[in-house]
Formats: sequence, structure tokens, C-alpha cells
Amino acid sequence: MSDTATAFDTSGVVASLAADDKHSAAELVEVLSHCRSITASADYRMICAASLIHDERCEDYLVEVAAHDSGERASVDELMAAGMDHLAGRDPRAEYGPDGLERATAEVGAVLNVPAAKAREIITAGDTARYRLVFTGQALAVGRIDLAGFLLICTRTKLVVDPELVKILDTHIAQALFDRPPLSRARLVAMVDALVATIDPDALLRRKERAAADRDVTIRPDRFQPGASRVSASLPMTDAAAIDARLTAMAASVHTGDPRTRAQRRADALIALAAGVDHLVCGCDTCTAATDIDPGTDIDVDVENDVDIDATVELAPVVDEPAPMSEPSAPQPIAPPVTAAQPF
Repeated sequence: MSDTATAFDTSGVVASLAADDKHSAAELVEVLSHCRSITASADYRMICAASLIHDERCEDYLVEVAAHDSGERASVDELMAAGMDHLAGRDPRAEYGPDGLERATAEVGAVLNVPAAKAREIITAGDTARYRLVFTGQALAVGRIDLAGFLLICTRTKLVVDPELVKILDTHIAQALFDRPPLSRARLVAMVDALVATIDPDALLRRKERAAADRDVTIRPDRFQPGASRVSASLPMTDAAAIDARLTAMAASVHTGDPRTRAQRRADALIALAAGVDHLVCGCDTCTAATDIDPGTDIDVDVENDVDIDATVELAPVVDEPAPMSEPSAPQPIAPPVTAAQPF
């Protein structure tokens, strides 16, 4: 009964959307723009809701900590310091359970059906939109950028630590978003990086230091493709560019008849480097046929066929060698000479 009611309730929505097939292409472009704005507004509300959940769970955590505390602390700062005082042998998580961020992460991840890392990213984005990049968050709310673009801006500006510089940067980014047409990802990154370099040049230095400190390589099974694994790495830009150039050069070194795609050759090049090989074996028919011949295999020649063996086989020149000397025979005993008898 409930399934029938649900189908009946959604039939009106489906019927209203079916009217789009009567619109022209120009009108459908407006529909796309409207849907993009609505999606961006919904994403803005979603990340702000996640941030509010985070705030409430943090307050609940502080209340629970305060209920177990002796009440000797005079301020919230002292209370938090006591809660994080691991040097005294205290483990806040063991005493009071997960903190506010962990509780909010679990709740947001369960509702949105996303991993914990993605849930934390959404919560952090909401905190940024509410407290840090307020004007840029409003650009997301009205559809000037999408959620992916806003998350990118959060990442490129997180190392600007001075609150006054953050306000200036937020104003300039929002002004650029409202003054320009929608930007591609590359242009958006270039614009944000240029503003960061102008307003807070030290942030670029901190970014390079962070990139070097956070370098890592992870290999994990692919959840969506059984039997495959995913390799991801976080490397400094110059090192990553060197690896990329090396893989590209190895993938391009084979013959044009190689049946593998460029992506497959790059993957095989990475495997070859891991095996200590600095070149990629070609897979074309000619190279494959050449490698299929075993050097130790004897080749039989059919002499009954018309094969000019003398023309194909170069005989070594005959060199006159001295006859071998026969072994000397064993010495024979020498008989004493026979002499005639002399008369007495």
C-alpha cells in the first residue's frame, strides 16, 4: 500500500518534468542553468546544515565533559585544555567517548551515504562558508559556482592563516566570481592562486612545505572493480611532473603497431619501473614474433628441398695443419753384438 502511494505521489512530479520535451533547445539551456543554480543552492544549504550539526555535537560533547569535571576550571579554554591533556595520562575519548567532530562525521556520513573522509570534507566546507569565506559561500548559494568549485577554493586558500588577510581574500574571490562568467577548473585555480600570491605570498611557501611533508603513496583494492587496485599518490609538483613525463616517454617508445592504448602503456610503464626496468617492451606483431623464437631451439634443414646450403652457410676456411706426431714407441732392449770366437 505504501509503495502504491509513493508511486502515486511521484507521478505528478514525473508528469511535470515530462513537459520539457516540448521546449526548444534555447529554452532547455535555461532549464539547465536553472537546475545548476538550484543544485548549488541545495549544496550550500547541505554543507551549512552539516556545519550546524557539528556545532551542536561539539556543544553536547562539552556538556558531557563538564558533567564529569570537578568544576574547578574558570573558563571553557581551561576545560578544553584539561580534556586534551594527554600528557597527564588522560584519554578524553576513553573517558567521554567520540568528540563533536567524530559524532558529526558519523551522522553526516550515514545520512548522505558517504565515507567518513567525505563527510569531514562537507563539514569543513560548511564551517568555511559560515565563518571563513562568507562572501564566497554566498556565490555558491546563488549558483555562481558549484560545490566542487567551492571545495577547490577552500583547498587553495586554507594556508592563509591571518584573519584579516582571509577577509580581504574572501572579498576579492567573491568579486571575481560575480564579475566574470563561470570559470573552468583550470581558470578558477589560476585566479585563486594569483589572488593568494598577491595578498599572502607566504601562503605559497607554506603550501610547498605542506606538499613536501604530506607526500604519500597509497595502494588499496578497488571497491567497484573486483580484482583491481587503485594507486594514488600525493607528491610535490616537480616530482609528480617528472614521473608523469617518464611514464609518457616510456609509453611513446614502442612501435605504432602496439595494440595497447596509451593509458594501458602508461600503466605497464609504471609496473616496469617497479620491477627495475627502464624501458617498455613493445607488443606489436613483429616484436612479439621475434621474442617468441627460443635461441636454444635446433632448426632442422630439409636437404631434399631445393635449398642452396652453400649460399646460406658460410664455411670456415680450411687451414693446412701439420699431421699429428705419432706417439713414440716403447724403447726396445738392445742385444749385445755377436763376435767370432778367437783362438786361445
